Amino acid sequence: MDILALALARQERCPLLTGDRRPREAATAEGIEVTGTIWLVGELVHSGVVELEAARRAYDAMERGGRRLPWGEVKRQLAQFAALGHGS
Repeated sequence: MDILALALARQERCPLLTGDRRPREAATAEGIEVTGTIWLVGELVHSGVVELEAARRAYDAMERGGRRLPWGEVKRQLAQFAALGHGS
């Protein structure tokens, strides 16, 4: 599936959404833009598709589930959205 996603991103000239190291490294080597969970959640909150509190709950569930994210960056993102008035 990783190879398929990488090939599709290359074909469509669009970013690859992944948090996995190997696909991220392969995409970077191919010159394909890579985005991840933090980018996706940020886009969803910024566009109003997801409320800030729902994003907080989702991140909490990810952390409880053992997801490896840069949690300091997550906290900064949530604080920034709160400061911009995206809800609480």
